[in-house]
Amino acid sequence: MLPITLRPLPTERYPGGVAPRPGFAILSTIRFLVAKHLNFAFCTDFNKNILKKQGLSDEDIEEMTKDPLKAPLEDYEQAMLCFVMKAIKSPDAV
Repeated sequence: MLPITLRPLPTERYPGGVAPRPGFAILSTIRFLVAKHLNFAFCTDFNKNILKKQGLSDEDIEEMTKDPLKAPLEDYEQAMLCFVMKAIKSPDAV
């Protein structure tokens, strides 16, 4: 296997030259979906409650569980979420 080289994001695309950092919404969404996929009941319930406190309804969370692209996130956060879910579901593919 080839080593992975991480390159910094090109900062000229971002206001002030600073690349965005993962926000609370993407982090709690990733934690919820990964916990749900791995059947960790406590973590699933804990992060579901966090998502509800962020304003998501049970219906929103159920939709997001079926299709992670339905999560109310920015485009770059959607891309990160898709990558994480792909890595969780089929690690050999990433």
